[in-house]
Amino acid sequence: MKKFHKRMVWVAVAFTALVDGAASAQTMFQCKDATGKVQFSDRPCEGAAKAAPVATKPARADAAALKAESDARIRKEKALADEVQANRLATEQAGYAAQDKQQQVNRTIADKVQQERTQQRTSTSSSLPADTGAPLTTPIAPVR
Repeated sequence: MKKFHKRMVWVAVAFTALVDGAASAQTMFQCKDATGKVQFSDRPCEGAAKAAPVATKPARADAAALKAESDARIRKEKALADEVQANRLATEQAGYAAQDKQQQVNRTIADKVQQERTQQRTSTSSSLPADTGAPLTTPIAPVR
C-alpha cells in the first residue's frame, strides 16, 4: 500500500510540473493601476492606466535548452569520472608493479643470504679437524 501511495505522489508531482510548464508558455500581462502599483496577470487588465504583454519564452524552447545543457553536463561529468577511474587504475597498477619488484628484490637477497650461510657451513665443517676422540684444548702451563 505504501508503494502505491508513493507512486501516486510522484504522478501528482509530474502532472503538476507538466501543467506548470504549460501555464508558463501563456502570454503574461504587466498592468499598472492609477496608483502606480504593478500587477501581473494572464489576462489584459481592466481599467488599468497601462497594460503591456510581457515577453516570455515558450516552455518547450526552455526545456530543449535545459535538456541540451543537462546532457552536456552529464557528458562532461562522465568523461571526468572515466578519467579519474583511469588514473586510479594506473596508480593501482604502478603500485602492484612496485610491490612485485620489491618482492623480487627481497627474494634475491634472501637467496643470496641462504647461499652464503650454506657456503659458511660447508667451509666451517671442512676446516674443523676430524674427531679423534682427543680433547680439542691444549694444556695450559701452571703459572708460578
